[in-house]
Amino acid sequence: MMKSILSPLVAAILLFASSSANDIYSEGIISTNKQEQAPNQKELNNLQDYNSMIEDLKQGAALGDADSNFYLGFVYINGVTLKDGTVVPAKVQEGKIILLHAISIGSTKALGVLAAKSIESSSVEQLTEAVKTAQLSDGINIENKDYYTLMLASLILDKNSDDANAIEVATKWIYDAEKKRPTAKMQYILASMYAKLQNIDAANYYLNKSCLDPQMNGLCQQFRSDSIDGGKSEQTCQKL
Repeated sequence: MMKSILSPLVAAILLFASSSANDIYSEGIISTNKQEQAPNQKELNNLQDYNSMIEDLKQGAALGDADSNFYLGFVYINGVTLKDGTVVPAKVQEGKIILLHAISIGSTKALGVLAAKSIESSSVEQLTEAVKTAQLSDGINIENKDYYTLMLASLILDKNSDDANAIEVATKWIYDAEKKRPTAKMQYILASMYAKLQNIDAANYYLNKSCLDPQMNGLCQQFRSDSIDGGKSEQTCQKL
């Protein structure tokens, strides 16, 4: 049985993070949803103010504005506490649908929030849906598509998920990305995913490619053959 390889995987993802992904973290969107505010949210004194804001956002969303869709979905998925103490409960499912639509029309912030929610709830299925929507969106740049695909891979490995479809989908996306934009870190992630699928030859192949980069030596030394096939093969990280 494959041993846990989450720690080196997470390290690789942190090393991989693109400048655009770092911007998402610095904006506080992925690390904590609560830091993001809808327009005029600070002025929401009561339900009348809240309803007025929702109507404004709905109008913008109906016109195809990505930010309006994002903020509407964000408010719904989190809920709001108004200044007069009124708590407007979350509408999680409705918020999720709106955020998915925002992703489809190019909102990276919506992708970040839905990814954060998925990580919080360890929902491989929800994150798969968000990443799949992003993959089909012309408005999401390649770096963010790659970044969130790797986030999906980390969640799959973290949960030791048995969702074969999610594993195969994520592996295919990473495989396609590595072919176009090969990096040692991407190859390391791909090796981890093939290990999850018990494809030992492919896992060793991509791990060895990753190990050719001196910066990956520390991670590669943690990823021995017993992490892949119970110690039945030679230790990996040998030159091809």
